[in-house]
Amino acid sequence: MYADWAGVAVGAGFNALYAVRRMGVDAVYAGALGTGPWSDRIRAALEREGIAHGGVTDREDDNGLCIALTDADAERTFVSVRGAETRLGPHGFDNVAVGAGDVAIFSGYTLIHRSAEALLAFMRRTAGHDFPAVFDTSPVIGQITDAQLDELVSYRPIWTCNEREGGILAERLGLGRTAPQTDNGGLCTALRDALHAPVVLRAGRGGAWVGSEDGTVEPVPGFPVTAVDTNGAGDCHTGRDMRRTVPWHRSGPRRQARERRGGHRRHPTRPGDLPHPR
Repeated sequence: MYADWAGVAVGAGFNALYAVRRMGVDAVYAGALGTGPWSDRIRAALEREGIAHGGVTDREDDNGLCIALTDADAERTFVSVRGAETRLGPHGFDNVAVGAGDVAIFSGYTLIHRSAEALLAFMRRTAGHDFPAVFDTSPVIGQITDAQLDELVSYRPIWTCNEREGGILAERLGLGRTAPQTDNGGLCTALRDALHAPVVLRAGRGGAWVGSEDGTVEPVPGFPVTAVDTNGAGDCHTGRDMRRTVPWHRSGPRRQARERRGGHRRHPTRPGDLPHPR
């Protein structure tokens, strides 16, 4: 196998926080960091971008890694190795404090490892949360248990997903597989109604659909680009939304106007997945 280019970078959850920092907002990574060369690379990237680490440190295991193989059409194949980020026990996020001025981002990948215990414990502890929470669905939404899905729905986060993930989520919710390539607006509406929560459905070149709690479902047009490497695109979109969309969650027009002018600063916290070196 030959490649035109190869490199090593920190990605996954880091991409969302990177986007947040690029928009001038403070950010904290609340997941686990291990001990070893991959963990050192992640720490260096966090420090370089001014992202604080508010999670636990594993003194025995290194963080995992993900090899992303991207073809000429920007389609990807992943080979992943799990690390310290997946081995959090039920108390893994006990020291994570999220307040009314913050935004929390969760990743679906957290729920398919032992780290699920930590995330579910955090959600139970903050069940009456007064901060916006965002759940980045990921394709593994089809692998989590019914009990985990029920807890997520009850927590009422803002759900963000792409077309494929939206179809999987719709199936899990008993909605059937709405054809996303022909009716993204219908899929977004069905998900919003079933979840009783806001939904952001990313549709690639079709832009995105946003379903709000006030009952509106609106398209957000995309713009033409030449796809070179789509790794981290969804993560960066979510990070961007933290600054532009999430601070307006359940807020009135006056506060929204202040947000547009930068009148408030939010502090996104990612207690979910690992920022993989990849």
